[in-house]
Amino acid sequence: MGRQRSPETKAKISATKRGKPNPHISVLARLKGDENMRKASLARRRAIVCMNGGLRFVSAVEAASHYGLPRYRNIHSAIYYGYAIRGLHFRYGDR
Repeated sequence: MGRQRSPETKAKISATKRGKPNPHISVLARLKGDENMRKASLARRRAIVCMNGGLRFVSAVEAASHYGLPRYRNIHSAIYYGYAIRGLHFRYGDR
């Protein structure tokens, strides 16, 4: 498909692109984007309280790992639908 470029044409294209800045995003811009993503992730976290033990957790991931639960989404579902996971009841700490 398409036309094949001759070696001379490839050499000309290569020579004109040498010394020009890379069009891809810079490392500093990428790091700034990563920092913004981290901040957004922290802002979305909601505190979780275990009703049985009274322990307060920063996030559902922390609560799931503390109790050895398989997934943090189970905690969100249990709060939403009002059921228990392995006999544990949870609620959001900001309510």
